[in-house]
Amino acid sequence: MRGGMYYLINYIDTEILRYETSNPAAEINVRMVEAPTPAYKTSEIFANIGGKMHNLIIYPLIVVYLRFIYNMLFEKQNRIA
Repeated sequence: MRGGMYYLINYIDTEILRYETSNPAAEINVRMVEAPTPAYKTSEIFANIGGKMHNLIIYPLIVVYLRFIYNMLFEKQNRIA
């Protein structure tokens, strides 16, 4: 079923028209036309890194960890000296 939401909206609008005009034969004549949608583009990053997705997760964590260790050692060095 294509365009199901549009049919539902049309049905509701027709029922509102019938209720407001008190005419059970009242009908909204619509013409459904498919609207063109732009094609989506899939990301090429997974193919570019050769399936090694862990590189995108591990390297940022390593950077944070090494910076933490560096700051901890720098602080200890300043307290000792």
